[in-house]
Amino acid sequence: MKIIVNYPKEIEQIEQLENNIALFHATLLIETIKKKNLDEKNNKKILKEIITKVKEKENYDSRRFN
Repeated sequence: MKIIVNYPKEIEQIEQLENNIALFHATLLIETIKKKNLDEKNNKKILKEIITKVKEKENYDSRRFN
C-alpha cells in the first residue's frame, strides 16, 4: 500500500493544518466523552483533566525545543 501526503510548505498552511488536526482531536474527545453518558459534573472533571495534561505537554514541549 502506498500513501501520498502533500505536506504544506508555507508557515501559514502548516499552522492551518495543525489547527485542523487539533480541532479534529478535540471534536473526537468531546464525542467520546458524550458517549459515556456521564453526568455533567463528571464530564467537566474529565475535560478539566485533559486540559491540564495538554497544558503540561505544551510547557514540556516549549522548554524542550527552546
